[in-house]
Amino acid sequence: TCALPISPGEKSPLYAAGTTRTCTAQAFFIQLSLGAPMYNLCLAMYYLLVIKHGWSDIRLAKVERFVHPTIIAIAFGIAIAGLPLNLYGNANVWCWIRADENFYRWAFFYVELWSIIILISIIMGIVVASVRKVDRKSRRYSCKQQSARLAGTVQRQAAYYVSAFYVTWTALSVLRILQAIGFTASEVPYFIYLLGVIFTPLQGCFNCLIYLRPRYLRWKRLQAKKRLRKKLGSKANDGGAGEAVAGIDRKSTRLNSSHANISYAVFC
Repeated sequence: TCALPISPGEKSPLYAAGTTRTCTAQAFFIQLSLGAPMYNLCLAMYYLLVIKHGWSDIRLAKVERFVHPTIIAIAFGIAIAGLPLNLYGNANVWCWIRADENFYRWAFFYVELWSIIILISIIMGIVVASVRKVDRKSRRYSCKQQSARLAGTVQRQAAYYVSAFYVTWTALSVLRILQAIGFTASEVPYFIYLLGVIFTPLQGCFNCLIYLRPRYLRWKRLQAKKRLRKKLGSKANDGGAGEAVAGIDRKSTRLNSSHANISYAVFC
């Protein structure tokens, strides 16, 4: 609330210390943040094109050069449009599109946001279904336990990726719906405000944790293998066991060079 302007002669929001310019600047950049979920949608499309359709890096690069200008143009275009329309101002807990401009809140942000969230949910569902389908076909060449673990890992990662959006944006979206149907700021339950201001800024943190999770798990498995090798005893015995493990790994790699494993490497 520090960017909110102080109103002379009126009760200002707690910690408000800004001016009209600081409020407009904060509102502009909050509106500009619509570009973040747009990039998340492109990332989901990347998983779909690589995992399900097998696109190469060269083919992806040809499309990528149009993606960045498109997202930047849309995000900046909508954010800049709010300036001549004089939409930015006090939005209760921060500066954004004013509460009396509820139509523009939905037209400029929430319609696009929830369209993106729904599309990401559908795309990740298709990715999981594709991996499970390839997994079933490859079970004749690999053990069922490994195959089930692969599909389960992709499914969990996709669920985490999608759930971050729902955790981040559900409370604030409920708040906007209540405001749209006529609830005043004092009539909205306090816990909805609380959840909104806690979770909305944490979207980047959630995405980072989801990105790092499979890498941490791989590191953890690698450390477990190192500890196991140390317990094997002498160097000679360890070498024999290592050759056996390496032989199994090479055989598994040859048999599992299917699209399912490529999918696992890309997504997880």
